[in-house]
Amino acid sequence: MNHQVRNWLMKLRDVAYDADDVLSDFSTEDLRRRVMGGGKMAKKVRTFFSSSNQPVFHLKMAQKIKAIREKLDAIANDKNKLQLVESPLETRVVTRERDQTYSFIHKEEVIGREDEKKTIIDMLLNINEKENVSFISIVGIGGLGKTTLAQYVFNDEEVKSYFELKMWVCVSNVFDVKTIAEKIIRCAIDTKVENLEMEQVQNKLRETLNQKKYFLVLDDVWNEDEERWCNLKRLLMGGSKGSKVVITMHTKLVAKIISTLSPIFLKGLSKDQSWSLLKHMAFKKGQETIDLKLKAIGMDILEKCYGVPLAIKTIERMLSFKETEEEWLYIKDKELTSVTHGVKNNSILPILKLSYDHLPSHLKCCFAYCSLFPKDYEIPKSMLIQLWIAQGFIQPPNEKLQLEDVANEYCMDLLLRSFFQEAKEDKFGNIIKFKMHGLVHDIAQSVSRFECTYVDSNEKVVIEKVCLLSFPSFSDFEKNLSSFVKAKKLRTFLKFDYMSLQEESTLKKLISSFRYLHVLDLNGLEIMTMPNSINKLTYLKYLDLSYNGIIVLPNSFIRLVNLQILKLSSCEKLKELSRDIQKLVSLQHLEIDGCESLTHLPCGIGQLTSLQTLKLSECEKLKELPRDIQKLVSLKHLEIDYCESLTHMSCGLLQLTSLQTLKLFRCRELKELPRDIKKLVTLKHLEIDCWERIGNLKSLQSIEIYDCPNLTSLPEEIGSLTSLLSLEINDCPNLTSLPEEISNLTSIREFYIEECPNLTSLLEGIGNLTSLQTLIIRKCPHLKERYQVGIGEDWHKIAHIPDFEYID
Repeated sequence: MNHQVRNWLMKLRDVAYDADDVLSDFSTEDLRRRVMGGGKMAKKVRTFFSSSNQPVFHLKMAQKIKAIREKLDAIANDKNKLQLVESPLETRVVTRERDQTYSFIHKEEVIGREDEKKTIIDMLLNINEKENVSFISIVGIGGLGKTTLAQYVFNDEEVKSYFELKMWVCVSNVFDVKTIAEKIIRCAIDTKVENLEMEQVQNKLRETLNQKKYFLVLDDVWNEDEERWCNLKRLLMGGSKGSKVVITMHTKLVAKIISTLSPIFLKGLSKDQSWSLLKHMAFKKGQETIDLKLKAIGMDILEKCYGVPLAIKTIERMLSFKETEEEWLYIKDKELTSVTHGVKNNSILPILKLSYDHLPSHLKCCFAYCSLFPKDYEIPKSMLIQLWIAQGFIQPPNEKLQLEDVANEYCMDLLLRSFFQEAKEDKFGNIIKFKMHGLVHDIAQSVSRFECTYVDSNEKVVIEKVCLLSFPSFSDFEKNLSSFVKAKKLRTFLKFDYMSLQEESTLKKLISSFRYLHVLDLNGLEIMTMPNSINKLTYLKYLDLSYNGIIVLPNSFIRLVNLQILKLSSCEKLKELSRDIQKLVSLQHLEIDGCESLTHLPCGIGQLTSLQTLKLSECEKLKELPRDIQKLVSLKHLEIDYCESLTHMSCGLLQLTSLQTLKLFRCRELKELPRDIKKLVTLKHLEIDCWERIGNLKSLQSIEIYDCPNLTSLPEEIGSLTSLLSLEINDCPNLTSLPEEISNLTSIREFYIEECPNLTSLLEGIGNLTSLQTLIIRKCPHLKERYQVGIGEDWHKIAHIPDFEYID
């Protein structure tokens, strides 16, 4: 990018942040005035002497707005000087240059894809498909070898002899149905189609494919428009039974649209496969002995390639004719970065970056933000969603949608586009964690280098205008404090270790220097006292104070009126929250976990009408919940576990009409649930260790019953929970039988029974559970023998369940 254009964009970005700050100032002032207590006169006096003095505030805002307008005028003038042209965002087309691919390849060039080749060939030769023409997708990030795999399959002798007609079309960036159809015709009959209307082209294509068993490869496809796919697919359906179309693509989104058979998701090569590929290309053919020192250097180099064949081949070209240890070390230490981060011809980054270029604008900033995480870091989805929201990245298309739901869609979109991988699910199939491929992380760092910085051992100098900053260790921040505090407009501060704070003054300096922070992560610093100056962080929305030695939160804390997320896990010495906590009017998520000294919650917590999640775990001295808990009208998730001094639940719990999740177990002194718990008609997930009066909660999708020593059987009314998808029964030593009514739960997908030593059998009607996919039994000796695979007397009753396992 031109240096002048980059500077212009940086100026535009800075003034956009300034404008956002002014809007935040107005909303903050409004919030402060709403929460200001006292009588009318007291309010006036307090306002006059505070920073919220209205005339002073209005004057300050007027000056800021004037400065912003002047900057915008200057930017507009510079735009004209640079001859920049405006274009609508939605009409922007990503263009790129890439050589047209072709079908031929020497099989010796392919290493490490035998399993994938066999899988695809088995699919190609299978004629037991419902439709005459089937579609198979090969999905993966750029450089993984999708085209190479398709070529490998295309040139297989068995495939050649099986199909009457074989065609290869490189689609690339522009998905034009007429152009693709013309290419298929030309490939099939070796005649160029020219000057025909679409009607003539489609007739010619259908005539060409009619009643022929054909094999078509559509390589390098980017289109995500379902209607265009359907228009093309309609023209391809005339082949005879057994015809196949293989499509290579970067995103699972396309695979979901077009695939009729299970997609092939490519992964990186293993270490051994990577070395075989590098050895095959870097050393002379027939060379039997290889210097072990060169191999060791080569293995170190391959660590940076993450199993991506294109990266390995690029390295190989650099190693060509390099035969000495010194030359290999030079490539490793000096040239390797240019392969994964550079923009020259020897870099793979431009190819990988194509996927980023195709992202919608709202996903680009979310993806770039992920560069703040370390490589190979397992990113919790819930945390990432909270961070995105705190930064203001989530823009719902309408006011009815919750930000969390929209952000979850963003996550799933990036996962489908292969930007995230190694996703982990909970027992309900919900994605909860994922990683970024190493080279995808390099892309994120490349596109965000002027915005985000992860300060590791290779990155000690921070651009002053960087807005998002993260550290592998807080000590890295302390060591270079004078350099980092120059980033005055910082909006995110994250860290990824639990090392204690060395100097208390460092924390004060951090707070005083970064007044524009939206996200502040201070977990694990062993902070004993929070500075009163924390109230200066007026824009703060996300604050993690977990694993610290704080005894009490300062009174100034309640001035953080924009705070949405507060995490206080494992603050073992914390005795009380802020008394006027109700003034945190924006608070949506409050996590109090492992706060062993906390005896009570302030009464004002019931006035947090924006609160959606309240987590209370391992607060051993907590005796009761606030009596006005029913005022938490937005509360969706309430988790209370291991609060062993909690004696009763407020009846106000029954008035939480938005509650979807209730987790309540290992509270030893809690004798029973409120009598009319069945009134919680919105409840979907329930985890309990007492079964009394569950009632007819027909909206329930999951129940987990833990540690019920007195439970001998479940009530028959469980059979009325017809929305139930998952049932887990754990550590109920006196449970002897299950009610036959459970066989009415035809929607149930997962059934877990653990540590129920006296349970003698399952249900007679378990065969009625036609949706049941998973049955896991652990440490139930009577069931082990009765349902032993293949030979147990009742094995036939559960043999239909796809995923059954007994665990000792």
